[in-house]
Amino acid sequence: MVPGILVREDTVLFRIDGNELASEGLKDGDLVLVREAKAIESFDNKIVIALIGGERVILRRHCKFGTMVHFSAIEGDHPIIRFPAENVEVKYLVTSITRAFE
Repeated sequence: MVPGILVREDTVLFRIDGNELASEGLKDGDLVLVREAKAIESFDNKIVIALIGGERVILRRHCKFGTMVHFSAIEGDHPIIRFPAENVEVKYLVTSITRAFE
C-alpha cells in the first residue's frame, strides 16, 4: 500500500546520499518528503529547500526579516546564514523527514 501523500503530483521524495548534511541533522539514507512551494505562502520557521542566487541549494529552517532571509540549522546551534530576499527562491517545503536506521 502506498500512502496517499506520495501520489500527489506536487510531492517529491528525496533520499539523502552521503553525510554532507549531517550538520543539518540529516544523515545518509534519510528520506525527505517535500511539496512544491507556492509563492503566496509564508515559509517562516519551516524547513525548506531553496536556491540562492539561482545556484546554491540549501535545506534549512527559513525566516524572513524585512529584506533579508535567515536560514538556521534544522538541529543544533550552527550559525545563521543570511541572504537578501531577492536572491532566495524557495523551491520546496519539507513536510516530513524520516530517519534511516540500519
